[in-house]
This record gives sequence, structure tokens and C-alpha cells, in this order.
Amino acid sequence: MPVTQNLWKASLIATLACAPAPGALAQSSSPGDVVVMRRVVAKPTNATHIPDQPVEDDGRWVEGAWQWTGFAACTDRAPRSRAVTCMTDDKPAEEARCRLPKPATTDFAERRDGCTFDWRTGDYGAWSSTCADPATRTRAVQCLRSDGIPAPDDGICTGPKPDVLDEAEQISGCAWEDRGWNNTSGCGAVTEQRDVACRDTSSGAQADPSLCLHAAEAGLIGDLGSLTRSATDYSACSDNEAFDKGLKGYEEALVGRLAPMRWAASRGGRSGVAYSIPGGNVAFQSTARYPIVSDDQKFEIALGIRQGDGDPDRTGAYLGIVVFNAAGVRIPNGTSYGFYPWGANLSFSDRAWQDRKAIIGKTAASVFRLPADAAFFSPLVYLNNGNASPNASYEVDYFTVREVTQE
Repeated sequence: MPVTQNLWKASLIATLACAPAPGALAQSSSPGDVVVMRRVVAKPTNATHIPDQPVEDDGRWVEGAWQWTGFAACTDRAPRSRAVTCMTDDKPAEEARCRLPKPATTDFAERRDGCTFDWRTGDYGAWSSTCADPATRTRAVQCLRSDGIPAPDDGICTGPKPDVLDEAEQISGCAWEDRGWNNTSGCGAVTEQRDVACRDTSSGAQADPSLCLHAAEAGLIGDLGSLTRSATDYSACSDNEAFDKGLKGYEEALVGRLAPMRWAASRGGRSGVAYSIPGGNVAFQSTARYPIVSDDQKFEIALGIRQGDGDPDRTGAYLGIVVFNAAGVRIPNGTSYGFYPWGANLSFSDRAWQDRKAIIGKTAASVFRLPADAAFFSPLVYLNNGNASPNASYEVDYFTVREVTQE
């Protein structure tokens, strides 16, 4: 028995040594036989008891068309799937017959069949100014695909492109800048202009005044009020114009210029008084001319005056008028004084204020009776003239002319 077993092992080893590799073609022949070719398939060593069974591996994968899955459209990652079948001889076979890796049956891909292109607008930025007409502001406007990707060309979007620029009047930041009143020179009543500017509070830039007016109308800012006002100014008065306007309200600097006059806020119980320096001669003739248009017309000339310094009981002032005909030629006063003004001397017995008045007209009741050819007159006053004491001074409170025909 041991001898027989050893012979069997030796025969098996010889047979295996001569056997072809797995999968190779082997031939078996005997003298005179036809050669038969067969494929040898390796068998597991632990399955030597299983009969030889050839395994075919000539299958191939056949891929079907991709199909979209779900509802995603117009996206870079839309889900899709397909059928992948192992085929042999154009017939489905077990997947084990296909030795190559099986292709994917699902993935994600770019999907464009549901894309639309529309205009998208951003929010407007801040206004370029809060007090301007027009102020401007801008916003972003893009043509975007429905998945948010910018379109390659604005022409793809339907409809007109929305405005990028917006223009409108803005008054929310308007405010008045009040610079005070302009100094207007004149002689008497003048009209002063208020110096104002309209500004944008956000930038400080000057704006059109109409914008501030609109802001005031809208109740955004207060009303500035009147831009003009009436005032009295005597800085442009000539010496002789001083008494046209009355001395009330004259500035000290002005009266001081009308040498030898001075100004006092209060003197002798009256306020706003112009006075001459002791011994100073003052002669004022008004440049105003008061027309005489009818024979019954009457005017009242009035002067508030008193003697300040010097000896009283002397004639020291003269109140009168200068008369002209229609041609502007001066008319003599009809006395030996010739062209001396029509009027009257004023005497002072004490230092009390005198309110002197006289009627001017062509009627017999007039103190200063005008000739028939009188067309207009101008008032005048002389201070410290005639028989005044050398050191006399005179104070004037007012000097006015007014028509009193109807009184």
C-alpha cells in the first residue's frame, strides 16, 4: 500500500508539471485522433470535486440616456439618472458577465432647459445732495439668469432696462443762513435788504434760495420772514439836507460831520438833540422843494429850538424859506434885503424850549405869504446869526415841513 500511494503521487506531480496555465488552450491526442482545443479554467483547490464548468466573460455595459430627476431646473447641479445594463449577444446578462467597472447610474449636471433671463435691480444709494434740484442717486441694474448667473449680454433680457440714475428735487437738508441786514446808505428813509443764503446742511454747499422756500412751504424749516425792511439812514445826507429829514435819529458821527454841530442823546429835557458849538454859525438850506399847486394850499414849518449857552435876550436864529418860480429862478422877498430868505428872526429870553411854527402859503393868513408866481419853496434855518452873543450855542430838537391845507 505505501508503494502504490507513492506511485500515485508521482504520477499526479508529473501530470501537473505538464499541465498548461489556467485559461490556456490544451490539446489532448492519441495516435490517429483529431486535435481538440479547449479552455482550461483554474478551479479552486478546495473544490477539486466540482466538475469542469467553463465561465464566459465577454459581456459589455450598455448605457441608457440620462434623464433629469426631481424638479431642479436652471442650475449647475441638477440630479439625473440612467439605466446601465450588462449585455451579451445583445441580450441582458448578469452583471458578473461584465468584467469592466460599471458606469455611474446617477450624477449631477448643468441644466439650462428651464433658464429665464430677467432684469434685477438693487437698492438706490444715497442722494448726491439733500438740498439740490436735481439731486441724483444710482443703483445696480443687471440682466441675470434665473439661477443668479449674469447673462453674457444685456440684450438677452426682455423689456427695457430699468433706470440706473434717479433725479429729483431734494429739500430735506435745506436751511437758511441769515447774514443780517445789508447797510444801505441814504438820506432819510431807505429800504434794507436781508442778506440770506440757502445751504445744504449735509455738505455746507450753497443752494438755490428757492429750495429753502420750498422747504419752508413744506414745513421742514421755519419761515425766514420778510427779506426787506424800512429803515432810516442819514449817512449820505449833505449838510443842507439835514433839516429836510429832521434831526431826530441822526447819529452822532453824522451831526459831528455837519460842523459846527454836535449830537447829544439828551439835552435840556429832550432826547436826540443836535446843538451848535458856542459861537458857531450854522446855515442849513434844504435841498427838498415843496411844490405850490394851488392858491389855497398851505404848509406848516415847525422848529423845536432853545438857546443853550450865551447871553439870552438877543436875536440868535432865523427861520425861513427860499422861494422859486416855475422856471426855478429864485424870487426876491420883496424887502430891502432882496434875495434874503423869506422868514423871521427868533429871539430867546431864557433857555426854555420853543416850539416855533409858521404857515406858508399864498393866503393872507399865512405868516410866510408867497407871491403869486411862487411855484415851490425850500425851508432853511440859521443858527447863531445876527445879534447873537459870541459864545451862544443853539439846540435843535426837530425841523419839519408838512402840508396842512385840509386842516
